Amino acid sequence: MKKVINIFGVLILTLIIMPSSSGAFSQSKKYERVSVSHRQLTFSGDASFPSVAPDNAKVAFIFKEKYEDYGASKYLAIIELNKDKVKKIGNEPVLPYFKIMWLPNAKNIILGDLFIDINRSNMTHRLKGDFYASDGSCVLPKGNLSPDGNSLLYTLSKRGPSNLYLLDLSSHKTKMVTAINFEVWWANWLSDGKQIICYGGYEYANNYYDKVHKRYVALPDGRIWLLQADSGMMKPISPPFRYENISWSPHGRQIAFTKIYNSDYYELWVMNVDGSNAQKITSKSNNYFSWSPNGRWLVYSAHEKNGDLTIWIVDPYTHYFNKIDTGLEPAWASDGKKVVYVKNGKLWLATLQFR
Repeated sequence: MKKVINIFGVLILTLIIMPSSSGAFSQSKKYERVSVSHRQLTFSGDASFPSVAPDNAKVAFIFKEKYEDYGASKYLAIIELNKDKVKKIGNEPVLPYFKIMWLPNAKNIILGDLFIDINRSNMTHRLKGDFYASDGSCVLPKGNLSPDGNSLLYTLSKRGPSNLYLLDLSSHKTKMVTAINFEVWWANWLSDGKQIICYGGYEYANNYYDKVHKRYVALPDGRIWLLQADSGMMKPISPPFRYENISWSPHGRQIAFTKIYNSDYYELWVMNVDGSNAQKITSKSNNYFSWSPNGRWLVYSAHEKNGDLTIWIVDPYTHYFNKIDTGLEPAWASDGKKVVYVKNGKLWLATLQFR
C-alpha cells in the first residue's frame, strides 16, 4: 500500500514540475518582485532619445544646451555612467527624430546617414547607398541595424509604395527585399539576423494621408508578416489592423507590438511568433517600448489619466507591473538591470533589483 502511495506521489510531483508544451507563454508563473533606485545623470540642457551602449558604460542621446530654447540646434552627446560628464560629439547639428544605433563594438554610432566614431568625432563620414526618398530626404532614421552590425534594414519609397531594403555597410550595396507592389511601414530583425518582422500589405492604393505626421498611413488591411532576409519569402501572422513599433523578443519566441485605434490610443500586445496566443498587456502605452535583454520584461511609457507620462516594466507572462518613475523614452542597458530614461528634459538612471 505504501509503495502505491509513493508511486502516486511521484506521479503527481512529476505532473506539477513538468514543463508545458502548449506555447511560449507557458513559462514559469513565478512573480518576480522588483525594487528600484534612481540617479540623475544630467543637470543642464535638454536630453532626449537615450540609447545605452552595448558595453553598459555609456549612453548616447540627443542634446540641446538650453532647455527653454525651442529653436536651438541639437547635437549627439555621450555620457559615461561612472563620470556623469556630458561630451558633445562633433559640431554638426542633428535632427531630433534621428534614431541612435550603436554598433556592437560600442565605439561607432549610426545616426541618420552619418557613421560616427565617438572617440574621434573628426572621423565622421556619410554612408553611401540608395536610401534617399524622391523628395531628397534620408530614410535611415527609421532603420534598424542587424544584430551583427553589418547590415541596415530600412524602408524607401520611390514614387510608389515603401519597399524594404538592406544596406550592406561594408560594400555599400543595397538590396530590395520585398515585392515591388508590397507596402512596408515598420520592420525589425529577429535576434538571429536571418528573419525579419514587418507591418505592411498589398493594398497600398487605399492608404490615407496623416496630416499630423505628414505621411501616408496604411488602412486596417495591413498585417504583421514574417520574412526571410535572404530569400524574401514571407507569410502573414496577424489579422488585418493598424500596428506599429513591432519588436521580436531577444529569445525569438514572442513579438510585442502596439495596436492603434486613433492617434492618442495605443494598446501594447504580445503574441507567439506564429501569430497564436495574442494577449493584450496594457491600453496605456504611448507606443514607446522595448524588451529586456533576457526577454522576460517589457519596459514602456504610459499616458496616465492625470496627463502624466510614467515608465513601467511588465512581465508579459504573469502580467506583473512595476512602476519605475515618471518620465518617457525608456531604454534598457544590455545587462537587463538598468533603464535610462528622460524626466523633465534630464537623463535619469533606474537600477533594478529582482527578487
